[in-house]
Amino acid sequence: PYVQLILYPAQVQGEGAAASIVRGIETLEKKGVDAHIAAPGDTYSVGDLQIEILSPLDESYENTNDYSAVVHARFGGVTFLFTGDAEAAVEKALLEEYPSSKLRSDVLKVGHHGSKTSSTEAFLNAVHPEIAVIEVGADNSYGHPSQKVLDRLDALGSRVYRTDISGNIVLTTDGDTIDAVTEKD
Repeated sequence: PYVQLILYPAQVQGEGAAASIVRGIETLEKKGVDAHIAAPGDTYSVGDLQIEILSPLDESYENTNDYSAVVHARFGGVTFLFTGDAEAAVEKALLEEYPSSKLRSDVLKVGHHGSKTSSTEAFLNAVHPEIAVIEVGADNSYGHPSQKVLDRLDALGSRVYRTDISGNIVLTTDGDTIDAVTEKD
């Protein structure tokens, strides 16, 4: 199957979870996809891809975005950090829980669409991504991404790819180099 593994926070199963998400996970499981609740410290392998769950670190966040699974992945010598919609509180907890060497990544999927509530200076300095991907709708009513976040990434010298500008973004790696192909560029 094209999808081999899905990781999701425990809150997806809880009371108030969107029924469509639960049905989607159940459908994938029936098709043979491994589905697991994301728990910090859990590790998975998909071929040569190594995956480690870093968060959610808490079971009672005030903001539901902070339940996002934060995933560190390694393929050969290339590392990725996927932060979902996690915001500043989670970033702070990650900085306290893990050494910066664990967070440093070649590619960062920027948290919460690049909003001002995520991608703090301290967190971005620790991750120090070569490439940052911001998943964001064009002309969205929230004003995402935040100019402050874009300025922080620029100060680090990160190459920024945005879905509102470039459309679909596909990154591929052989474990040494990273290539980017975009829909519109």
